[in-house]
Amino acid sequence: MTKINTYYKSAFFTTVILIFFILQTNLISSQVKNNKNNLFISVFDLKINIKSYTLLDVRNSSKFKKSHITGSLNISINSIQNKKHLINRKIVIINNGYSSFYVLKKIIKLKKLKFSVCLLDGGINTWTLKNYPLSNNNRNSFNNFELSSIDLYKSLRSTSWLALNLSGKKVNSTDLSKLKTISFPTLKNYIDDNKQISNNLEKSIITSINKNIEKRKLLVYTNTGKWHHKINNILKKLNIDNIFYLTDGLEGYKYFTKRVLSFPIAVKTLNEEDNCDCN
Repeated sequence: MTKINTYYKSAFFTTVILIFFILQTNLISSQVKNNKNNLFISVFDLKINIKSYTLLDVRNSSKFKKSHITGSLNISINSIQNKKHLINRKIVIINNGYSSFYVLKKIIKLKKLKFSVCLLDGGINTWTLKNYPLSNNNRNSFNNFELSSIDLYKSLRSTSWLALNLSGKKVNSTDLSKLKTISFPTLKNYIDDNKQISNNLEKSIITSINKNIEKRKLLVYTNTGKWHHKINNILKKLNIDNIFYLTDGLEGYKYFTKRVLSFPIAVKTLNEEDNCDCN
């Protein structure tokens, strides 16, 4: 009887948390829809008016050091509310760009505290896709396209992905199998003697993406993360806002699933964290 009661209590609290998350998601989505012009700034508008803004990059410090928009400051998004001298500044928040839900929650709170703040639409990922200037003369810019397994997992609740599977393998991961996916055979069958991807494959990939992308962000993965740079040279020709590459490929995500997601306490902790795509 005690075990039954414990089970129902656990189920009840899980249901309450799920309902709270759904209501919160709907509330944020409604606010975003009604106030998009006040919550976002496009990369183009920022580029032509960049001197008018204070740029705050809320990614982790290691990514910031590798590549960032010149003049931006690296800061934790939770510390901004304590920087009272920033209230009179026009602030642009810069994240990676794979998820905006959690950052927008913070921005809405900052607006209530009288901060003039908005989010760079598409994050530094879109900025990099447009080939706009970065620190270090755009060296290390591919870092802005990379997505770790843990970041992908945390984004799944809030981001609509179109996955491009170039691993040549069937996806057995529960998480990845739920994504709308375009699959192609392994790339090594399409690489010529000069290590270039064949024109036929390039055309097929571009056609398939244009047909299915809609308003989704593009997630690309090979088996181990190899060939991402070459694929990026093709995909940058597309007129889409966001492209991310799963850093260690399908095998890396399998390893993450086995070593991390197999522990309920780890899953619980990751699901409770409120820092998706920000630091």
